[in-house]
Amino acid sequence: MLKTLAWLALLLAGSAAQDASRTGAPASPVLPQTQAAPQQKQTDAAAAGAFQITGRVVNSMTNAPVAGAYVVINAASASNLSRTVRAGTDGSFAFSQIPAGRYVLMARRKGYVEQTYLQHQQFTTAILVGPNLDSENLVFPLAPEGIISGEVTDEAGEVVQSARMLLFREDNQNGGYAKHLQGQQNSDDEGQYRFTSLPSGNYYLAVSAQPWYAQYARANRSWFGTSGAARKVGIQNPGLDVVYPITYYPNATDVTGATSIRVESGGSARADMRLVPVAALHVRLEIGDADPQTYTQVLVKQMILGTYQDQSNVSTRPVVPDSASGDGEHRDGDQFPGPVVLELDGLRPGPSVLQVTTGNAREPQQSARVSKSVPVNPTDGQTLDVRGIASRGVASGTVRVEGNASPPPGVLVFLRNASTGAGFRDDVDSADNFSFSSDEIEPGVYEVSCVGPGGLGLRSVSANGTKVTGRKVEISNGSELRLVLTLARGVNGRVKGIVERGGKPAPGMMVVLVPEDLRDLSEYRRDQSDSDGSFSMNLVSPGKYMVVALKDWDLEWGKPEVIQGYLAQGTPVEVGGGEERDVKVTAK
Repeated sequence: MLKTLAWLALLLAGSAAQDASRTGAPASPVLPQTQAAPQQKQTDAAAAGAFQITGRVVNSMTNAPVAGAYVVINAASASNLSRTVRAGTDGSFAFSQIPAGRYVLMARRKGYVEQTYLQHQQFTTAILVGPNLDSENLVFPLAPEGIISGEVTDEAGEVVQSARMLLFREDNQNGGYAKHLQGQQNSDDEGQYRFTSLPSGNYYLAVSAQPWYAQYARANRSWFGTSGAARKVGIQNPGLDVVYPITYYPNATDVTGATSIRVESGGSARADMRLVPVAALHVRLEIGDADPQTYTQVLVKQMILGTYQDQSNVSTRPVVPDSASGDGEHRDGDQFPGPVVLELDGLRPGPSVLQVTTGNAREPQQSARVSKSVPVNPTDGQTLDVRGIASRGVASGTVRVEGNASPPPGVLVFLRNASTGAGFRDDVDSADNFSFSSDEIEPGVYEVSCVGPGGLGLRSVSANGTKVTGRKVEISNGSELRLVLTLARGVNGRVKGIVERGGKPAPGMMVVLVPEDLRDLSEYRRDQSDSDGSFSMNLVSPGKYMVVALKDWDLEWGKPEVIQGYLAQGTPVEVGGGEERDVKVTAK
């Protein structure tokens, strides 16, 4: 529920620019094919100054009524109206005395997936209420929940507690199919886990865990032996120096062996997992010259299914030169020549990224830290010299309004990876500055966007340390970008219109704004048509586009070879800065 409400709040907040023209009177008159009886009811309601939203909640698989479902409406406009009713035994619900406007409809019931009306990914069909608009007799299909559950055991058949269960769902939200994290939880005291409220789809399961005895042993190094001699000859009890590799259903330790788990609406799947320990790896890092004021933090991350970085639990300790003392121990106050060497214990096998962050105790601010990403496929006993590796790129800057004025409060800056679609956001502070942490930004080409109150949009981007192409900048390891973003009004365009199918308004369609350069994912825009067939797409860069409306939400719309086949039936549109274009699109 929290996840749904969170993105719903984002949906409402992000619709402010379009709500003014999508509430009250319709974006364009409803066609004559609309039934006369509902029109007469709404006309009478208009005379009384209020309208209705009515309908039935039904099981999406059987069409049976979902009695007792909670149905919520939230106004996607200046009004803060929000109401909740409970469906009757026949699944019916009714909201009366509703002002004209645009409303997001949501339903929930135990045993069903909480969802908005005709929901597809983060999109929904809003209900338009007003004169000559039909907002009654809606059919709200609610999908029965899917469930994936199972047990996690070790090689001896003993249950594994607190294993991190990572569930991924395959979807096309960024234009092509990829596996995105759906949810995560830890196995309980009996090694059990259970994912509920799952929509139908293909899922992948990964497990990240540590043998409890290995964790305890690393926390109590006397189990391993800490003398210099012990370090030279190895750990005293190698049977405790083990890790669980990332394990994919069904018990594969290589991602190529991962198999999907199909879950239908109302269905369930059992996925038991068996973890087998392997010898832990140890890596030494040469990180820099000794300085008592400098601290170092090391995180070890592994990519899971191409979209999620899992952080493993490793321990670090300084390595003392053999000549330091007779027993090889490091005592407070000791300083030694040469580079500082850290030993990492408990690494898992497989490609990893070591994130090495150094800072100075005299400069506690985060901006003074330096972070380096070191890709490695570790081997036991390996030594890596990270001193010559460039730090991760940092992007920061300032925002000005055209004419060199300070921006108003509430300005947001976005970075979007042009190839992966991954996005990041930062709020502009009171000093007109923003900053993106090097901990989260991977090297690549990013589209910069910036929006503010009153229709402010991004006029221009300038930067030192990189080449700027339009609104795109390249962030590479070692770069320290300082961006200057200039805002103005009337920069971006807007495309809105009506989707029709068979001569009638078509709700629930996927509307895609396709740029001339089919490879540029950052310029695509999407929306879902509302109850009157209307749609709206904001923050459109000036240029030529094709608007297509599709019933198939499973389409890999971001792949040029796929979307190309639909352009001939689309509607062309050219957008200038500050312009609004109104188009009519036929759904395919």
